[in-house]
Amino acid sequence: MGALFGFDPSLPYAERAARLVAARVALWDVVGQCRRIGSRDDAIARDSIVINDINALITSHSTLTRIVTNGTLASRLFRRHHWANLPEAVRARLGHYPAPSTSPAHASRPFAEKLALWRSAFGLPPTADEGRCKI
Repeated sequence: MGALFGFDPSLPYAERAARLVAARVALWDVVGQCRRIGSRDDAIARDSIVINDINALITSHSTLTRIVTNGTLASRLFRRHHWANLPEAVRARLGHYPAPSTSPAHASRPFAEKLALWRSAFGLPPTADEGRCKI
């Protein structure tokens, strides 16, 4: 988020949150709770997943313009539990933009490539360096 919106990711949490609010970005986890050993998504016990009520958030905030999900599992769970249940008019207003996982465990893509994909998911123009990057 810091690289996307121009702030130092080592800032205190409250200041990072304020920077995201200023950029009109809200963060919300698809998964509210689960059991897992380690940090990888494939370590999540699938029967332990409790989904957050993102549809309530979406329907109560009509100024939302897009949903960007972080990684394959979040994208799949969002589509399964939320996207199909939203009214067509809300889906038309929003759009769902999956982005690659930001986890260090997902190292198959270099940072510059991930950043370019995230910029695209947020509808941000590519930087000069990203324009030369093959995705």
